[in-house]
Amino acid sequence: MILANFGTFDVKNYGDSLFPLIVEQQLGHLFSGFIHVSPVGGQAYRDVPRSISYKQFEKESPKIDAVVIGGGNIIHGRRTPLPDYSKVQRTAYPSLWVGAAKVAARQSVPLIVNSPGIPKQPGRLIGPIMRMVFRQASYSSVRDDQSKANLGLCNSAPVRVVPDSALLLNESLGELKSGAGSNEVTVHLNQRYVNGNPVKIAGILDTLSTILNLKVHLLGIGVCHGDDLLAQAVSEVMQTEHRITANPDTVIEVASAIANSQLYIGSSLHGFITASSYAVPALIVADGAQQHKFSGLLQQLDASDRMITSWTGVLDAAREAKLSDPLKNSDFSKNVELSTVRNVLHSHWHGISAALSSHDHQRPMPIRFVPKPQNLVAGLNILEQLPSFLQTRIPGKLTNS
Repeated sequence: MILANFGTFDVKNYGDSLFPLIVEQQLGHLFSGFIHVSPVGGQAYRDVPRSISYKQFEKESPKIDAVVIGGGNIIHGRRTPLPDYSKVQRTAYPSLWVGAAKVAARQSVPLIVNSPGIPKQPGRLIGPIMRMVFRQASYSSVRDDQSKANLGLCNSAPVRVVPDSALLLNESLGELKSGAGSNEVTVHLNQRYVNGNPVKIAGILDTLSTILNLKVHLLGIGVCHGDDLLAQAVSEVMQTEHRITANPDTVIEVASAIANSQLYIGSSLHGFITASSYAVPALIVADGAQQHKFSGLLQQLDASDRMITSWTGVLDAAREAKLSDPLKNSDFSKNVELSTVRNVLHSHWHGISAALSSHDHQRPMPIRFVPKPQNLVAGLNILEQLPSFLQTRIPGKLTNS
């Protein structure tokens, strides 16, 4: 039995690269082999299975027994600015969901949607295609309530809301904590929350290191987004003793750094998830109003107080703590309780296994008749964006049309 697993496993982004490991660990009892499919293919980390490109998969058309879609904010039809995907910028993401659904339909095998995110509500042209894919699935789920609302299926299909499956990361990677631990706070920086000012952030981290009495460990989690370059720029102007892992070779290196720290603070969702999975206190520096993946996760964990919208806010919170031992302050020392969520996730994987083991896969699959559905979605996205594009070129002309 061979499983085809679709996702962005070919770019150096720690969170995305966890899903091949998780899927193989959770479904290894059902499948003897796995084919991981990504927009361009490759191996971002040495300890993550190599993926093949969607184009290569289409060309070779290997016989498979099931298809899994999932992991990350991949359910959308927009073009991507990622340099890694410059040659497939318009079809990269559509290939991972509507393209994957076409593969399942063509080979008449079950389709599983494993709790990805839907970052924005689809337009009137792409929305029906997206909903058709979810209806086709033998088991479908999204990772937060807003993703389900964006999908717009309401009660017409049993789409489950299941927290990000990386919350079981400690089961997939095993024990990573060393006996001694470290006297460090692991820090992840994202340009969105630094505002192009490494000097200011360096000063904040220097002060934070002194208040917490912890050495800063700068960690490049999303290298494909330039997190490594940002970490290096901040490191160069920091005054306190610290260390930096700007471009890690393995996901184990990232996970171990977080698991063995005293505290994680950063703008990576999966950095926070890793910390929570290994019972490390953690804070997210992000704006939940701009990206619902953060607020959605924290609501599920009953931990909405774990998000601070800026690094200045983090420093203010540290200053308000008991300066004799800030780590004893609740803002910095509270672990996230995962027992309920773990039970939900175990039921989730049990449900996926049951769906894959069932012989009742006779679902309507109209997508099988569309020659290249990922190209169709890319084209429809251009049409959906056309009014706003013209509005910027011809201000006021379209408002009355």
